Amino acid sequence: MPAEIPASQIESLRNGLTEDRAQPHPLLTVRKRVRIVRGALAETDGILQRLKSLFLVVITLELIMQSIAVEVEMSDIEVIR
Repeated sequence: MPAEIPASQIESLRNGLTEDRAQPHPLLTVRKRVRIVRGALAETDGILQRLKSLFLVVITLELIMQSIAVEVEMSDIEVIR
């Protein structure tokens, strides 16, 4: 059985979001494979991580056998399907 969404949460969404400010987006969860879609690292794939309030994409540079974590805006990444 699906979980019930509290009425207070539904009301907050109704009051705080308008069609011109919000749009559907795929669910992004930590440890999912993502692709950076904007910026200097556009078209780079990695794993989404979270450190406190920051979202990071861990990118592995196979040629040098190193990984780096770069801070990203959630709007700059998409889930790889």
